[in-house]
Order: sequence, then structure tokens, then C-alpha cells
Amino acid sequence: MPKQKVQFMETVLRDGQQSLIATRMPLSDILPILDKMDAAGYASL
Repeated sequence: MPKQKVQFMETVLRDGQQSLIATRMPLSDILPILDKMDAAGYASL
């Protein structure tokens, strides 16, 4: 059986913004962490 690459998708930023009871995160809070999340190797953010 050939090896398959496992990929992870990060959905916390999306799902958290859509929560009815959560406080929305302003874009200014999200932008500083995006480079680090991208470097972590997620398939999508």
C-alpha cells in the first residue's frame, strides 16, 4: 500500500468567528499569528 500524506486543516479561526456565543476576534488580533500558523504546516487555515 503506498504511503499517503496526512494533512491537517485548522478551522478554529473560522469556526470561532461563526459561533453565536463567542466574542468575535478582530482582524488585528488574527493577523500577527497567521505566519506562525502557516509555518506549522497546516494544509489550510
